[in-house]
Amino acid sequence: MRLYDWNELEEHFQDTVILGNGASISVDNRFAYSSLLEKARQTGYITDSISQVFEHFETSDFELVLEMLWHASHINEALQVRDQKTHQAYQEVRAALINAVRQVHPEYEDVNDCVLKIGQFLKNFKTVFALNYDLLTYWSMLRFNGDMGGIWFKDCLIDGVLDPNWTRLREPYRADGATLVFYPHGHLAWASSLSGQEIKINASRMNSLLNCIFDAWQTAKFSPVFVSEGDTSQKVNSISRSQYLSTVFRQVFPEKKQSLVIYGWSLGDQDTHILKQLESARIPLCAVSVHSGVPNKERYCDDIKAKLKRYLNNNLKVYFFDASSPGAWINA
Repeated sequence: MRLYDWNELEEHFQDTVILGNGASISVDNRFAYSSLLEKARQTGYITDSISQVFEHFETSDFELVLEMLWHASHINEALQVRDQKTHQAYQEVRAALINAVRQVHPEYEDVNDCVLKIGQFLKNFKTVFALNYDLLTYWSMLRFNGDMGGIWFKDCLIDGVLDPNWTRLREPYRADGATLVFYPHGHLAWASSLSGQEIKINASRMNSLLNCIFDAWQTAKFSPVFVSEGDTSQKVNSISRSQYLSTVFRQVFPEKKQSLVIYGWSLGDQDTHILKQLESARIPLCAVSVHSGVPNKERYCDDIKAKLKRYLNNNLKVYFFDASSPGAWINA
């Protein structure tokens, strides 16, 4: 098994890239946690009563629990039902989520140098799928577009709604090219109102975006839309509750693709729903990043290759490249 440098492969892989949590960890080790719920428990933000709520719904997904408590609290208020417990549980879960994210998410100033490099890497692709809920890709889009004074990166949102004719946005506008960016599991800046309207939270300055997001959650007018936990069936259920996530899942993943790059995504069993959707994309070539420290590298690559062929295409040609090689992700 040959491990390539990225610059040996990049000219053949300019269609689609999928970013997993390993991409975020390479920027900041604070993203190296097993789950937000466990992080909240470790830091003492989850009480016994709140743990019972998660156990009752048999989930570790903050977004799901928060949304259910949020709606229940508003319904009780509308019906004038006295139920302080539900409202208190919602407040506690919301506070735990905010504090857990504060623990693991860096501020813009901490990752400023990497953000520009990320934009330089991602601009080479037609389509970007960021599976992480964090703001790294979002920041890189804003920074790159701002620096060039044009619109290269597009999230396909028009007035906060995914354009139903999103493919038309592949045409360059005020730039020499175009890259469409999608968040299949949502992200921190994506929120839903009580009526179900989905919006993107904006800020006048990138270094204040995290605080703007937390402020929006605190108002109880919006609930976050991101899928951070759960097995593959639980993630599909969460996706189905969002118009944006459903469209990305059912339309953008199956779109035909000339090549696929996987960076920092372990292809775990919890994400097989994505692999199944990619089968219709008829991908002929795939390049997968490999961390230099991965144990049993040969076996790891063999397992990844077998899984990709099983779900995507048995004739798929799979190449592996060093995740830290020049030009890949944040490696200038």
